[in-house]
Amino acid sequence: MAEALARPGAWLPVTGLLLALLVAAAIYMVQERLAQLAWRNQTLQVEIMGRERAERVLRLGNRIAEIFLTGPDEVVYAEVVTLLLEEHRREVSEQARQYLTRIREGAHRMGVLVDDLLNLARVGRTE
Repeated sequence: MAEALARPGAWLPVTGLLLALLVAAAIYMVQERLAQLAWRNQTLQVEIMGRERAERVLRLGNRIAEIFLTGPDEVVYAEVVTLLLEEHRREVSEQARQYLTRIREGAHRMGVLVDDLLNLARVGRTE
């Protein structure tokens, strides 16, 4: 046995096998690291989408608060419904969109009626 290993080139099959094992281990480690990085990337994308949604909701909430502080109720209702339609137009079903449109139109009509009643009251006071 010692004579066979003493021949030139006798270690080549063993060296080749060790080299193949090292390459396979390196490939496995690289694939494992790529899988970890892909998982981390996916997690970060979900986190970014969550933050963007939270920012949109916060901006919408601030805008609704501004509307409530500045306008009469019927205008507020119409503007809030308009904002909700704009913000969630892709997420809302067609039937819900129709309901929101009817609410917006009803709020607008209510505003016109209130304005007309106020004008009538002013006219009644001047006579």
